[in-house]
Amino acid sequence: MRLFLFACVLAMSLLVTAAENELFKNPKLEKNAAGWANWGSKMGLKLVSVQDGLHVTAIGPKLNQGPAQTMKLKPGYEYEYSCKIKGKLAENAQVEVLHWHFTQTKRSGCLRKLRGEFDWWEHKVKFTVPENCDGNTVLRPVLMTGPGEITMEWASLKEIGEKLATKKEEGKIPEIVPVVHPNKVIDLSNEQPVNVRMHINEKVSKPVQGCSVENQNGTFVINYKFTTLGHDAVMFDIAKELDSCKKVSMEITSNGKGHRLFFVLTDKSGEAHLTNKPIMLTFQGSKKIDMVIPLPPEKPYDILDSNWGGDENQHLDLPLKSLTIVLDDCPDASTDSGVISIKDLKVGNW
Repeated sequence: MRLFLFACVLAMSLLVTAAENELFKNPKLEKNAAGWANWGSKMGLKLVSVQDGLHVTAIGPKLNQGPAQTMKLKPGYEYEYSCKIKGKLAENAQVEVLHWHFTQTKRSGCLRKLRGEFDWWEHKVKFTVPENCDGNTVLRPVLMTGPGEITMEWASLKEIGEKLATKKEEGKIPEIVPVVHPNKVIDLSNEQPVNVRMHINEKVSKPVQGCSVENQNGTFVINYKFTTLGHDAVMFDIAKELDSCKKVSMEITSNGKGHRLFFVLTDKSGEAHLTNKPIMLTFQGSKKIDMVIPLPPEKPYDILDSNWGGDENQHLDLPLKSLTIVLDDCPDASTDSGVISIKDLKVGNW
């Protein structure tokens, strides 16, 4: 009996500790998101509790905001920020997932931007409050622009702890810490493509009719359709945590029209890293590719326009949150359609 009572007390203490670690008020967004601010109410943003969470409806064509909480976080501390959502957005609308804004430094960040329609998806990111930031932080798990609907099951914010300071000594060139990719092979051939989208004349858009990405028996089949004389591209994400991504291996079947294949690596902070050398699809038929993923070398004080978002530290922080594959038109003026397939996709270090 005593053992049973001890177990009950222990279980209750664990529940209390878990609740205390949660920084958001009402993380399940119950009672129409009580405790959350609706900054978009003047734009018609509606927050309504439904059976599977909070239904967020936006009708305005521009920034519609989202449910928000403002709090004072500890400078130099790291936080874990997460949510679980699904949604359906209108054409040219988008949602910034896990958005934060430091009011004192005017810096903002988010994990990723989504368009179109997507099913339940759990998102998680870690960020660090700048040491010179002792003002408020505004946290919006979803920040909507344009009309659409989002359902939120929950949102969470937890303190991890103080992060070691990375102050640069005056007059000393900062040390570049190499990225260590464990020796392993990660098979991605059975993963499902998510967040399929396009660039149409340099603007992010939903895929046009006839453009799609599917996984067919372990092969990513990209049906593309480039329609403008400007920059067009089709891209998709593989939303899998990757602790090693130095090399890539795959078999590409190309139509030989000369388009280009890029990769974007999104690290644990949400910072995106674009490869600086594409795979040129000038060949017809199938070709085996086994290569080191070409990222620009890190140099002291360099700020690269091929990196954006996240903690903006210009460093690839493992594990990755996702891998994005981009099929880019070349030249930009080309207007054509076709099929490119990727088979036996693997990443890692070998």
